[in-house]
Amino acid sequence: MVKASKLMKVDHYQHCVAHSCHLLLTVDSLNDVTDVRNLLLKCRNIVSSLHFKSYLIENEMAATADRTAMDRLNERISAVFEVDELDDTYPVVDNEDSGDNDDNQRRVHQHTTLKLSCPTRWNSTLVMLESINDLYNEVQNALKKIGHVELCLHADEIDMVKQLVTFLKEFQLLTELVSTSGPTLSFVSLAELKIRKVCKVNPTDDDWLKEIKTKIAANVGRRLVSNNAAKIQRILDPDTKSIVEKNTAATLLQDAIQKCCDRGVLSMQQPQGIVVFAFDFLYTSAFALTVGLLH
Repeated sequence: MVKASKLMKVDHYQHCVAHSCHLLLTVDSLNDVTDVRNLLLKCRNIVSSLHFKSYLIENEMAATADRTAMDRLNERISAVFEVDELDDTYPVVDNEDSGDNDDNQRRVHQHTTLKLSCPTRWNSTLVMLESINDLYNEVQNALKKIGHVELCLHADEIDMVKQLVTFLKEFQLLTELVSTSGPTLSFVSLAELKIRKVCKVNPTDDDWLKEIKTKIAANVGRRLVSNNAAKIQRILDPDTKSIVEKNTAATLLQDAIQKCCDRGVLSMQQPQGIVVFAFDFLYTSAFALTVGLLH
C-alpha cells in the first residue's frame, strides 16, 4: 500500500492503523524490554511443551472443578446450619429483589485451553497471557508431571502476567475498533490521546511497566501520524469534526480543493458527465462545509 501510494504520487499516505498499533506494542515496547521479552518467551515455551498434552490440562481442570464443587457444597451446608440456628432468634424478612447475584453479574470468559501467540498479531499475546493466567494451577501441575519444573512460573512472574493482561486490555478495544471494515482515519488523533492516557506512568508501577509505558508514549506520535489527510478526514466526519479548530479546518479544506482543481480532479465548470458530476458534488459539499465553518 505504501508502494502504491508512492507510485500514485500521493502527498500524504497513512499506514494501517491496526498494524501501527501492533508495531507500537511489539517492536517499540514489549519486545524491547528484557524482562517482558524473557517472560513472553517462557510463556511460549510453556504452551509449546503442553501443546500435545492437553489431556493433562483437562484432568487438572476436572480435579479443580471437583475441589471447587466440594468447597461450595461445604459452604452451603455451613450456611444452612447457621440460618437454621438463627431462625428462631431473628425474623425472616422476604425480599422480592433478592436472588442469585451470580446470574445478574457479567460473566467473564475463562479460557479452557492454552493459546499460542502469533508474531503478526499483538492481541494474540494478550490471549496467550490470559489463558496461562486462567489455567495457572493446572499449568503448574501439568509441567511438574511432564518433568519441566524449570518452566513453572514463579510468584513474581505470574504477578507480571496479571499486570500485563490488565495493561494490554486497554488496547484491545482500540485494536478491534480500527480493525473493522469502516473508516477509522478520523479516529487517529483520538487513539493517540487514549494511548497517551493509558501510558501515563504511576509512581507505584514496576520498573518494567514504567519502561513499557515510556517507550509507547515516545513512539506513538511516530506510529500514528496525524497528517493533513487525516485532519481532513477528521473534519468531514461528523463525530470528530469539532476536534479541529474552525479556521484551521477551513484552510485545510480550501487547500485540498485547490490541489484537486490544479490536478484536474475537481472542476469549477458546469459538470458534463457522471464522473465530473461526482467530483463536482464532492467539491460542492466540501465548499459548503468550508463556508459553514467560516461562518
